[in-house]
Amino acid sequence: MITLEFLADHPHLAEPLARLHHAEWGALYAPFWTLEEAVAEVQDHACRRTVPTTLVACEGAELRGSIALLEEELPPDFPPEYQHLGPWLASLYVLPPFRQQGLGRQLVRALEAFAWEQGFRQLYLLTEGQASYYEPLGWTRHAEVCHHGQPVFLLTRKRP
Repeated sequence: MITLEFLADHPHLAEPLARLHHAEWGALYAPFWTLEEAVAEVQDHACRRTVPTTLVACEGAELRGSIALLEEELPPDFPPEYQHLGPWLASLYVLPPFRQQGLGRQLVRALEAFAWEQGFRQLYLLTEGQASYYEPLGWTRHAEVCHHGQPVFLLTRKRP
């Protein structure tokens, strides 16, 4: 059975999770986010149940996916007119064998519920090519920006 919990309840997953995140998104944040920085960031999340924090999907002690709530998300070279936005849904990651089973949606909904409980009224997210995944979940496009020569999308969701 897969459960959704704070990374703080599974600190042993911090380093492997950071490696997965860096492999997935390191190029988007290059050169500002090294593997060492990714590990330090996720290890910090492993000590928190407040923003910034990470939720993990686990089956027993085994990682199946993750999602984070961050105060800041954008790389420093992102256009300045977006730098003030936040908080951010970030780092939605489901390990390949567990994709297409609804786990990503469960993680998104759990993070949204946590954010609303914390008093946030609006969330943002940055995605390179997955806007169509989030739109059926109630997210809307805020902007499309060219970053490192690639289109990226900023999406937003207001508290229902």
